[in-house]
Amino acid sequence: AEDAPARNQLLRVAEAFEHAPRNVACIQGALDFYNASKNALTRCFTIDYAVWFRLILPGFDRLGFVLPLGGTTVFFRRTALEDLGRWDAHNVTEDADLGNRLARRGYRCKFLTTVTEEEATDHVTAWLRQRSRWIKGYAMTWAVHMRDPLRLLGELGWMRFLGVQVLFLGTLSQFLFA
Repeated sequence: AEDAPARNQLLRVAEAFEHAPRNVACIQGALDFYNASKNALTRCFTIDYAVWFRLILPGFDRLGFVLPLGGTTVFFRRTALEDLGRWDAHNVTEDADLGNRLARRGYRCKFLTTVTEEEATDHVTAWLRQRSRWIKGYAMTWAVHMRDPLRLLGELGWMRFLGVQVLFLGTLSQFLFA
């Protein structure tokens, strides 16, 4: 209810799917905030999302890495979701988990420059709850996919396997060190 997608977003996503190879199962867009100037925390969130959605995710896409999907600007081919058995309802970052599961099945996710604006959390307690949930979800996702690391390596190949390690372990270790 608090999201404001770009006016032509659904048309652009439909066109992207229409012109994409069949193994492209997901389109990821960017998130931004419409209340960026409310306080210092919302400004920090805006910087965080700008780096994530405009630098890191497009960079991962260009490198062919697994995209840790996120947010409300992610679109799927229904057949791919059904092939995966849909999403893990017990994982609090089910979108990041889906990015990994899609890659393991040979599907690709592509990044599309379309933006959905949403409301940034403007209180520290809500921010702590949100980030704690995300960290928990990243830990769950990494643990689930690393149950059989050799299988994961075989399904992803060395570069994407290392990308998953850097992303998930890097994120978790950053918060532990902080």
